[in-house]
Amino acid sequence: MAFIDTIPYDQVPEPWQVNDRDHIIQIHSVHPQTLRHHYELYIELMRKRGPLSRIRREMIAVVISAENRCHYRLHHHGAGLRQLLDREGVAESRRERLLGDLAGDYRAAELDPADRVMLDYAMKLTRTPWDIDAADIAALRQTGFDDRSIHDICAITAYFAFVNRIADGLGVELESAG
Repeated sequence: MAFIDTIPYDQVPEPWQVNDRDHIIQIHSVHPQTLRHHYELYIELMRKRGPLSRIRREMIAVVISAENRCHYRLHHHGAGLRQLLDREGVAESRRERLLGDLAGDYRAAELDPADRVMLDYAMKLTRTPWDIDAADIAALRQTGFDDRSIHDICAITAYFAFVNRIADGLGVELESAG
């Protein structure tokens, strides 16, 4: 049970309802406008077509949620990344090793150079955002990321700072399996 009471889905005013019953979205039912905006931001950053693959987006989600020790988001996005890797034909042992490394110490993971630089940037932005400088952006560019990709890496990282704190700050629990 969350630390605050939520409003049943069917009692959320219709213009603010969304097609998502995840607890992290429904926690906003007490302020329905944020429910819709949160959902739309999530869909835009994590699901819509863009320069970053879904796998890269989920890698950021797992690494940042692990760093923030947010069990709720780590569980959700670990499962999402596992599913995407499975669809790509990545062997189960490699999938599980990668997920374990990303959730534990991403620096131990077997990553291509662009993914390593991307996650280094995301981690620095999470731990010490005041230390980000032009050299960090240059490193991303040197590994092939364009300005839109760099924006999206930053925005996804920032989104997980926000959503991890919503989950932990309001006691959002995992959905029941099944």
